[in-house]
Amino acid sequence: MIKIILHQIWNERRQNGWLFLELVVVSIFLWIAIDPLFVLLSHDYIPKGYDYKSVFLLSFNNKKNAVADNVEEACANDFLQVVNSVRELPEVENYAVALRSSFPNSYETNCPKYSADTAVVNSSAVQINATTYDVYDFPGSDYFAMMKIRDAYTGEILKKSTVNDGHGAYVSRNFALAMFGTLDVVGKTISYSSDNISQTILGVFDNVQTVQYVEPMYLVIILHDRSAALSSRDPFYNKSVYLRLKKDVDKEEFAQHLSSAVIPGVGLTYKNFDTMEPLVDKAAVARRMFGIESRYRLQTIFSCFALFCVFLGIMSTYWVRVSSRKKDLGLMRSVGATSGNVFWYFLVEGWLLVTLAFIVALPLLLHKVYSMGFADPLAKMMSMMYEKLLLPKDSAYLHNRPMMHFVVVSAVTYLFMLIVATIGILFPVRTTARIQPSEALGEE
Repeated sequence: MIKIILHQIWNERRQNGWLFLELVVVSIFLWIAIDPLFVLLSHDYIPKGYDYKSVFLLSFNNKKNAVADNVEEACANDFLQVVNSVRELPEVENYAVALRSSFPNSYETNCPKYSADTAVVNSSAVQINATTYDVYDFPGSDYFAMMKIRDAYTGEILKKSTVNDGHGAYVSRNFALAMFGTLDVVGKTISYSSDNISQTILGVFDNVQTVQYVEPMYLVIILHDRSAALSSRDPFYNKSVYLRLKKDVDKEEFAQHLSSAVIPGVGLTYKNFDTMEPLVDKAAVARRMFGIESRYRLQTIFSCFALFCVFLGIMSTYWVRVSSRKKDLGLMRSVGATSGNVFWYFLVEGWLLVTLAFIVALPLLLHKVYSMGFADPLAKMMSMMYEKLLLPKDSAYLHNRPMMHFVVVSAVTYLFMLIVATIGILFPVRTTARIQPSEALGEE
């Protein structure tokens, strides 16, 4: 059957030429449209390394006309009362105190440069810029449990070290490997290159996607003593209280309870409780700020437009061709072919045209990838905002493996082409194949 269909395609090469050329062009266009969409989806499915659902940030605003003799002491007392109040709430599963920039998708990220004399790069010190989260150790607080950050060794929630009351540095898996070439780094020392402040590494956690849709960057979480949070003039200015609610707690009711009953009862001489912001909303802000939604929308429109072109081209071509080949249909039906046999004949013919066109398009696509590379819709955003933190492409992610990347995008493109071709052929062939043999032969 395939041989007969190929012979038929060749005999009608003039009629098939325009359709074939259209399929080649659309194959290339569709591949180019699907490639960035594939990259965006791949980034979207990178393990985040944390869980921000049910995690909230408490925000406070300055009170108007607030005066006091000892501002620093009053602010520290108010802040400490807020922390103690949150800790005692039965609806709160975990809480933590950290800098305002110390959460994923923050646009105020602190990125100092770290060095270590024992780093394994040319037997000398290496320097790495790393996102840094500054966390403060208050009674009962647990940043790792609140964000569900997992130990790189065990896969369980990372636990605070027993060394030095747990105060020190906890580093991500990719930071440890880049700096030391191993995960066996507990006890080693890293330091800020700017002010030479040293920190002992107390734990290693799985990579954390600090910015949505970007591969996990190097991350260092430093756990400080609580005195560091209370010693500033106004702890509310750059410190934040985070909390995770227990399962099935109504967020709206809890926020109202917090605003009307709990927070006012702790004083807040110089601050007003403002809002309880979900970190999920922060992620949505980052998504809009980085233009991810518009990129998804644009690439989806391109892909749908290419598919629509395939659909219209194939359906219109086959509508004309099937109508002009009623005699052939009549002969096929007169020798016992059913409408299903006729449909499969034309369907296989359409699939063969799509396959041949796609085979011709592949070398052109390979040349495009070789000369220009794959689509990288996030490259501009990363180079503008995180130029110092760009990491080597991690081959653990599918979109960073060139051969597999090309194969997957090509397979998806080809599959879409076949599906749309099937739909485009279905309507004209089903309509025409239902006519009786005598009717088809009589019209000729």
